[in-house]
Amino acid sequence: MVCLDILSLKPCGNMGSCINGTCFCESSWSQSLEFNYWTTEDDLKGSLCNQNVSFLQTLFTLHCVLCISGLVLQLYTSAMLNKLWTPRVYVAVSLFSSHISWSLIRAADPNALLGVDPFISFLWMNSFIIAFISSWYSQSRYLKYVATSFRLEAESTLRILSKLFLKSTLVFSVACTIGAQLFWISAFGKNREQALILVRLSHFFMLLLILYLVFVYYAAKMVVSDMKELISVQESLGSQNVGVVGKSAGRLRLLEKTVQKLERIRASNYVIAASYGWVFASSILINFILLNTHYLLLIASVISVVVVIYKIVLKYKHLQEKKATRMDFSTSLSSVLTPANVSSVDSS
Repeated sequence: MVCLDILSLKPCGNMGSCINGTCFCESSWSQSLEFNYWTTEDDLKGSLCNQNVSFLQTLFTLHCVLCISGLVLQLYTSAMLNKLWTPRVYVAVSLFSSHISWSLIRAADPNALLGVDPFISFLWMNSFIIAFISSWYSQSRYLKYVATSFRLEAESTLRILSKLFLKSTLVFSVACTIGAQLFWISAFGKNREQALILVRLSHFFMLLLILYLVFVYYAAKMVVSDMKELISVQESLGSQNVGVVGKSAGRLRLLEKTVQKLERIRASNYVIAASYGWVFASSILINFILLNTHYLLLIASVISVVVVIYKIVLKYKHLQEKKATRMDFSTSLSSVLTPANVSSVDSS
């Protein structure tokens, strides 16, 4: 047996030592077939010491706890809006549930390895598919706006691409979804070299989905710029005619809040896309990234769930503020309409 030497690392990696063809790992480090396509189970003792079991278990547990918290917050916020049974909530529940399932299984069973166990690999990959495609469809309205905008010429590249993506949405999403399934299909094969090809192909399809999302987020920039221009026009009209100010004050506030919300959504979506995108992109070509995909995608997932929870919390705070405003208004109205005040008005 020969100790594995790849990625320009020393045999057994930086966390192990090679003695007589066997790798001896440092404390808390071990060898694993998870995203390791350069060895077989029979030669695992000579493989890299690339897995920190305690750190991985902590990440899986943290991810599971965050997803459960996000699911509870989503359901509670939707219940406050009386919109508990809507398509958006169904998507959120399926998204959080899929992430909870694989992170809970992996945290409870360290032997359920990604890329080795077909079931957890299926849950892992399709949780990302649900996230990306749900985000895709929910924000496709920006593409519709750009495709029909009178501000762009018919030959505009942005307008042509928007129309093309809208027409090919179903075919493209189905193709990428099917292509991404190659990840868990690779777990059935015994040939690690063939499995490596399938995994990289699945990552390529995931990268295509992310690139499409980035284009959608870019298209949303035009919506924001148009709203800002409309706000400036309304403000200029208001400065010229005092009467217009009163009529358009509510509209201006609504537009300003919408612009702030859209800019916040775009920024958070770019963070999520960047967190996943560079991992999938680099893992197609770079062995080191692919070998550590489980770490990197887990960290990206934790970042993404934190961002989603942050957006839900902001929505919850907004609902609380609206509720407090209504209560203040009701209190003021009640004080005005007290029997004493009513009788004094009648007597006068």
